[in-house]
Amino acid sequence: MIGFRRKIALLICPELRADPRIPCRETVGFRVAVHVVPADLVALVELFATHKGRSEATISNKAAGNATLFERLRTGKGCNIRTAQKVLDWFSDNWPVDLQWPADVPRPSAKKDAA
Repeated sequence: MIGFRRKIALLICPELRADPRIPCRETVGFRVAVHVVPADLVALVELFATHKGRSEATISNKAAGNATLFERLRTGKGCNIRTAQKVLDWFSDNWPVDLQWPADVPRPSAKKDAA
């Protein structure tokens, strides 16, 4: 049986019927977000933690408020789109200037300051 959230996702993004890993655009809040594959988040935390000399659990706690997020993603578990977008935004906002963003991971557009 298909869940309610999956039905909504299929209404928004019908191409998910063929392959659930196809990037899809969904609205989160008042802006459009790019659907992130968990492997992208894991790749970001590996680079960031190595560069900063911090553990992945520390970075996970700062980015998501959950120290086990990336451990769960590695074991095949997931997270909701709000958490994924929150983490992706955190990485984008806190990414070191001297470290290049991975080319195969979509970077969110910069947020505009409220006037």
